[in-house]
Amino acid sequence: MADLKTELFELVEAKELDALFGTSDVVEKTLKRAELNLVTAEVALPADQSAALALAYDAAGKALSALLLQLGYRVHERGGSHATFVRITRLSCLDQGVWSEFEQLKKMRNKVEYGAFQEEYSLDFVSQAIAQSRLMVADARRAISVL
Repeated sequence: MADLKTELFELVEAKELDALFGTSDVVEKTLKRAELNLVTAEVALPADQSAALALAYDAAGKALSALLLQLGYRVHERGGSHATFVRITRLSCLDQGVWSEFEQLKKMRNKVEYGAFQEEYSLDFVSQAIAQSRLMVADARRAISVL
């Protein structure tokens, strides 16, 4: 646990995290919203792969927010917060194999949201991204349960 404390201290010192007092109720609600995003992504998938991909990324981000709430922090509200979420995926309490694709998911989401020529992804590709995001949400829930 000392490693996790050091990792969090470094993020606070870099002004990427703010201390926050949350409750387990808020943590659970945030996880439920992440899971709802995944359900919504699956419903949207046949009609709108871009929206489904954005929802999958948002679900993983909400799961990370829930983890931070459990630890008493939140991502600082300023530009670059998405990069902070990428750094959070490297916390020692998370399964690095599960979270290794988060940065790629962020990049794909940015292409569909902000790209000059909005990127299109296949149904199968986005379905795999949703499945990976589901693993991320489950891993965040696991990490929260043992903290």
